[in-house]
Amino acid sequence: RRRYVPSMAEAASAQDDLSASSAYATLDALLSEGKLTQAELQLYKSKFAKLHAAVLQTYDNERTLLAKAKQLNAELAEERRNLDEVSRKAEEGSETTAALRAEVAKGEAELAVREERVGLTEQELEELQKVHQDLEGDIASVAARQAAELTPQIEALEAAVDEARAELAKSKASLAKVQRDRNEVQSRYDELRQARTDVEARRAQLAVQLVKVKSEPDKVKKQADAVAGGLAGPGA
Repeated sequence: RRRYVPSMAEAASAQDDLSASSAYATLDALLSEGKLTQAELQLYKSKFAKLHAAVLQTYDNERTLLAKAKQLNAELAEERRNLDEVSRKAEEGSETTAALRAEVAKGEAELAVREERVGLTEQELEELQKVHQDLEGDIASVAARQAAELTPQIEALEAAVDEARAELAKSKASLAKVQRDRNEVQSRYDELRQARTDVEARRAQLAVQLVKVKSEPDKVKKQADAVAGGLAGPGA
């Protein structure tokens, strides 16, 4: 079952309500109890706000990538239908058609790999969300621990966010390659269609010439006799 990803409006609202979160309330309580200085309070609030914003941005990136993958899949399916129609009308056993079919199959296989990678990214984001939730729980109970113990956890979570961003960058590059492959298939399709048009035009031209020859048999015979006479020479 796919997990819930907040919309942009919900993410913005969550960012605005961050000051009213339980994490901020706990940190304010630690300040009141003298367990944190004002500088430490601002430091932890700043780090938590950055982490929160990074998670929300990751949600937006995930939605964008999934939408792009669906769009490319639909476009590739449309190209497949067009190529199938051209192949149906072309001569059976055409090497060009077979090559185009192979290119389409290759593109579909690569798209499946890209979609699988996007799915893996979604799983990593789910794990990241769980870590984020665990961090909020740790902050809620920080009154029983020293504030300095939170620093390694926050740094580790920041590293996890950086890794997620790197993976998303790789997914974007992979989707760009699928787009280039789709453009190449379109170019090959256009070449095949133009070649077929040229052949049909040449066939029509030859048909016109044949009709013209058949309609003037006497003229053709006279021209043939004249040529034969010229070859015989004056001494014949």
